[in-house]
Amino acid sequence: QQVIEMIRKNATTLLGPIDDIQGGSGFIAYTPIFVSGVEPNATFNLPDPLDPVCGAPCSYNVTSRTKFWGIASALVSLDGLREVLSARLAPLESLGFRYEIRGLDFAFDTVIAA
Repeated sequence: QQVIEMIRKNATTLLGPIDDIQGGSGFIAYTPIFVSGVEPNATFNLPDPLDPVCGAPCSYNVTSRTKFWGIASALVSLDGLREVLSARLAPLESLGFRYEIRGLDFAFDTVIAA
């Protein structure tokens, strides 16, 4: 149901934090891909039809001429994210500011950067 909701909203969804196999941690970002300017019978040369469980969110949109193609996923390294955030926020630290960056849906004690 969460995947279908993500497709319906056409929104990127994050799963995590998770531990990766290399010993780090991160998030998996999932985003639905829609192709515009196609005909209703476009198959994108995929071997199998879409799962009918998806229903309306995966159906052809006549108004925008778009069709659901699939889902892309990417692993976002939490360590890499921390490095980028730390570098960008270092000037604030040098001025004496303290900060914490938290995800909206994480447990209260999960701090992404501080």
